[in-house]
Amino acid sequence: MEALEFVLPEPPSPFGEIRRFSAEGTVVVQGTLASVYVGGTLIGVYDEDDDDRGPRNVLLVTLAKTGEFRIGRLSAAFGMTSEHLRRLRRTEEVGGLGAVIVPRQGKSGKVTPEVRAAWFAMFDEGRMPIDAHREQPRRDRRAYSTVWMVWEHWRREQASRRTKATAAIDAPASTSSESQLPLWSTTDDLGEPSSKPTPEESDEIVPMTAQPVRGGKVVQHAGCWILLALVGELGLYEEAQTAFVGRHPDGLRIALDAVICALAIRQLVVEGVRRLATPSGATLLRAERVPTASGVRKLLYRLLEQTDGGAALERQMTERLLATTKHDGGPAVFYVDNHLRPYTGKQVVRKGWRMQDRRVLPGTSDYYVHDEDGIPVFRVAVPSHDSLATWLPPVAARLREALGDDEQIVLAFDRAGAHAELLAALRDSHFDFVTYERAPYPELPTTVFAPITIAGEHVGLYEGPLRNLGQKRGRIRRIAVRTEDGRQVNFLASSTLPAERLVEILWHRWCQDYAERRIMPRRLTTPDEDSAVKSA
Repeated sequence: MEALEFVLPEPPSPFGEIRRFSAEGTVVVQGTLASVYVGGTLIGVYDEDDDDRGPRNVLLVTLAKTGEFRIGRLSAAFGMTSEHLRRLRRTEEVGGLGAVIVPRQGKSGKVTPEVRAAWFAMFDEGRMPIDAHREQPRRDRRAYSTVWMVWEHWRREQASRRTKATAAIDAPASTSSESQLPLWSTTDDLGEPSSKPTPEESDEIVPMTAQPVRGGKVVQHAGCWILLALVGELGLYEEAQTAFVGRHPDGLRIALDAVICALAIRQLVVEGVRRLATPSGATLLRAERVPTASGVRKLLYRLLEQTDGGAALERQMTERLLATTKHDGGPAVFYVDNHLRPYTGKQVVRKGWRMQDRRVLPGTSDYYVHDEDGIPVFRVAVPSHDSLATWLPPVAARLREALGDDEQIVLAFDRAGAHAELLAALRDSHFDFVTYERAPYPELPTTVFAPITIAGEHVGLYEGPLRNLGQKRGRIRRIAVRTEDGRQVNFLASSTLPAERLVEILWHRWCQDYAERRIMPRRLTTPDEDSAVKSA
C-alpha cells in the first residue's frame, strides 16, 4: 500500500506579524488579536490590548510545561520577559491554572492611538522607553512595562520596514551575498540559540547598522566604555577592519563591542552577550539594538571562514603590540607563562595538569607572552601540553625576529623553565632572563643581606658567587632575597641589569598574577606560580 504523506499547513495569516518560538510554533498578530499555532493547528487566541491576560497566560504556561520549547523564545513571542514567565510558572505550580487567569486589577493600561503615535515619534527621534514613561502626566501614567511593549512593537516595525526596503533594492542579488549577510535577529532571542538556524528563523534576520553616540539618564554597564576605549587605543578596531578587508564595518564593530562588554561583566563566553539585552543596551553598544549571541557568533565565524582574517588579525596585533615594547633607554621585558584551558566538548583531546582543580583535565596548554605592563602580546596554543622549557626557545626566537638583533630582550618566567640546559641556551643566544632558582639551595645567614626596598617591600638583598650550571655550561648570576617574614628566595639571571631591578621584574609579574586571581578566582595559575607565591 502506498504511504500517505501529510503536510502541515502554514498559519493562514500572510499579512500578520509572525513571531516564532520554534520551527513549528508561531504567534500571528493581526492588529491586536494574537493567534497561536503549533504544527499548523490553531490552539488559542487572545487580545494583546485586553486587560484580561488570562487566556494568554494559560496558553503560555501550558506550552512551557511541555518542555519542548525554549523559554526565552517562548516568552519573547508572547511579548514578555523570561523572568515574567518564570513567575507565572511558579504561580501556576502553587495555585493551578486558576491563579494565572485572574484579570489584572487597577487602572486600565490600554494605550490609545494618540499616545501610541506620540511615543512612536519620540522613538523615531532616538528617545528611549524610560523617557516616554517619565514624560507622562502623573495622574494618567501607564506602567513602564506598557511603554516597553510599545517600544518593542516600534522596533519590530522599523526592522520590518528595513527588510522590505532592502529586498526591494537588492531583489536580484542573492540573499547569501556578503552585503546581505543574515546575522542579526529582529527579535530578542533570549533562549539558547541553535547552532544551525532553520530556514524560517533565517527569514527573520536582517543586517545591523551602527548608531551615533547618544546619552541617557541611565546606561547600564556604562563602565564597559572604559574598557572599549582601552581596546580602541590598542588598535583592535583598526587592525580588525584591515584584516577583514573592510567587510561589514558596522556589524564587526558592534560584535567586538558586545563580546568585550560581555567579558567585562564576567560572562566569560560569547553567550554572555544576552546579558546586555537591557533597555539601554543599544545605547551602550551604539547600535540600533542589541545583537543576539547567535548573531555575534555567526558574524565572527563567517568572516573567519571566508577569509584568513583570524590569522591576519593575530599577526597584525602582535606586530603592533611588539612595536610598543621597544624602549630606547632600556630593555624590552616579556613574561612567558603557560595555563591549561579546559575543554568540555565531545571530542577526545589530550589531558594536562590543571592546578586549580588539582587534577588532570582535557584541554589545551596556552603559552602567553605579556609585556611589563601586563598587556598580552601573543599566545601559542599547545594541545600536546609540552613543557615551558620546550617552548621558551621558539618564543624567544619569535620575539627576536620581531624586534631585531639590536633590541635588548629580558625574559621572565617561573621555575618550570629553570633548567641548566635551557638557561645556558638562552644565555648563548644573547637573551637576558630572570627566573626563580629551583630548590634545594643553601640557606644564607641573615648578616649577609643588605636592607633595601623592592616593589614596595622592605627586604634583604644579597648577590653572591655565580651559580655553576654544570657540565661545562658556564656560570650565571645568583641573587638571594630575604623577605620580611624571614624566608629566603633565590633568583637566577643572566643580565647586566642591577640585582634589585631583576628581582623587581619577576615580582612585578607575580603581583599581576595575584591581582588576576583576585579578580577571577581559580583561573590562570600554574603549579610553579603557586610555589612561587608560597616562597615569595
